[in-house]
Amino acid sequence: MNKPLAILLLFFLVATAGCSMSMTTLVETGPDGRKVYTKYYDGGGYLIEEDVAVIAVVEHIKENIAVLYDIQRALAMLGPGDLDAQGLVTLLVSNVSGEDYKVDITSISNAGGHRNAPENTLSNFNGQLDLTAEKPKASIVVGKLLIDNYGTTINLTIAAKASGKTYTKQFNAQRRTPEELEQFFGPNGKLPYPWVNK
Repeated sequence: MNKPLAILLLFFLVATAGCSMSMTTLVETGPDGRKVYTKYYDGGGYLIEEDVAVIAVVEHIKENIAVLYDIQRALAMLGPGDLDAQGLVTLLVSNVSGEDYKVDITSISNAGGHRNAPENTLSNFNGQLDLTAEKPKASIVVGKLLIDNYGTTINLTIAAKASGKTYTKQFNAQRRTPEELEQFFGPNGKLPYPWVNK
């Protein structure tokens, strides 16, 4: 066996024997310098105007074999699958009306679609919520959507039913930098959602 092939095989064996790594950060370099993003996105707004609000929190998930990924990247051998990731979606729903509200979240989708999943929608979950004046908040782990591995925004569409009416709203979930996580979610943070800070 020639030496270069032996070295490549050794790298492959080490890679496959090692544990997987999670792609948790994204680094972009542009005219304004270097920007680092975490694995968390969030976005939200009023689902039912002035009555029920929602925040979608998305955790970026991408598993790779550590050394093998580095070798493929160095050799420019990453395939089309490198462009895809999964986003674990959790919804935080708040009743801000002061009255009892029954809401059924029926679906959530990546509104922009995705090259590998044009109908990238989650609907197989229990989204029925009984939001009372005493317990006005609830959370639902919805599931995983296909997202862009190198994206910084996810366009989400949330559909719900309440009081015999159907509601559909679109929100942009922004990928947060470490500084933004501290600013909004840190010990002294103030969330960028007006109903939370009332």
